[in-house]
Amino acid sequence: MKKKLIVPILAVAVLAFFGMSCEDSGEITQEEIITALEDMIAEDEALNIEEFGDGGADEEEYGEITDGSFGKMTDDYFPSDSLRFRFGRRVDSLVMIISHEFIGDTVIISTIEHIVSGQFITVIYDTSTGVQVDSFAKDFTTDAIRKVKFVRINNTDNPRWNWRLDSLTPVVSLGDDKIAIDSLKIYTANGSLLYVFESDGIQDLFIKRSDIPTFQAWLPIVMKLYISNADPVYNWESGEGAHLKFGRGRRDTNRHRHVRLRFYDDGNPEPPGGDLVAYDDEFSRIWWMHPPGYGYNLRVFKAFVDVIDFETLFSSDGSYHAAFWGFPYHSVRGE
Repeated sequence: MKKKLIVPILAVAVLAFFGMSCEDSGEITQEEIITALEDMIAEDEALNIEEFGDGGADEEEYGEITDGSFGKMTDDYFPSDSLRFRFGRRVDSLVMIISHEFIGDTVIISTIEHIVSGQFITVIYDTSTGVQVDSFAKDFTTDAIRKVKFVRINNTDNPRWNWRLDSLTPVVSLGDDKIAIDSLKIYTANGSLLYVFESDGIQDLFIKRSDIPTFQAWLPIVMKLYISNADPVYNWESGEGAHLKFGRGRRDTNRHRHVRLRFYDDGNPEPPGGDLVAYDDEFSRIWWMHPPGYGYNLRVFKAFVDVIDFETLFSSDGSYHAAFWGFPYHSVRGE
């Protein structure tokens, strides 16, 4: 009899042990999932916007990403024959605020709000003497937003293994009611349309993480940027300047990986602008794709198209008005 009683007692003990183990482990909580997603966002090199800042006032065009050297290009187009303006943003604070929307148990939409603050700096030089004439700085705060879609791919006890970053939207600045980007179109050199970004719906334009724009090194790309600028417009050229910025990491620590190039709205069809009609708010730029870097066949970079109202640049007492879009892209070495 005693022997017969031992078996059920042991069975109950084993079941109780496993029951306590299950109760201790429990299911993955929403907070644990959120922590895992935010770690994935922080680690994904395609999602931050560290490249947005210039590190301070600088020439209108700077930089050149190559396999092993750093070059500099400059271009004078300021409203004076005797003065040269250098300008740029010094980013003092870059904050990310992330919120999450759970759609059933298979999809999560994470919204990333970037709050960028710092100073927009303009330095004025006399080109005949090389002496600094004046300088001024304007405080700025820019909000920008991007969405990321995660999809469930597994059902383990580790949330990092259960979710994959499926797609992302461009990052888009918010809040400036004077100047805005309407669209960006990217073509091959022979006129074939590669990519289109439109302001209507851009905040919900999800691009597969595996399908972000990819460009072959050393081949030209034609970019068309369309903007709108409400009156009053600064009385110089079309009233605003537009630039393409691209690179990896912060400029103050990775200068050789950063470039800022001017978009043209001067009606000159010759490179590097390739523009057709002067001052019609259709800006053009021929962009020769840089290589991915020494030792890489493919690499992720970030690009920003940036438009600035000229009052922001040329007037010390004017307001700050600017807008930007940003997106990751691949540079691939090719054959």
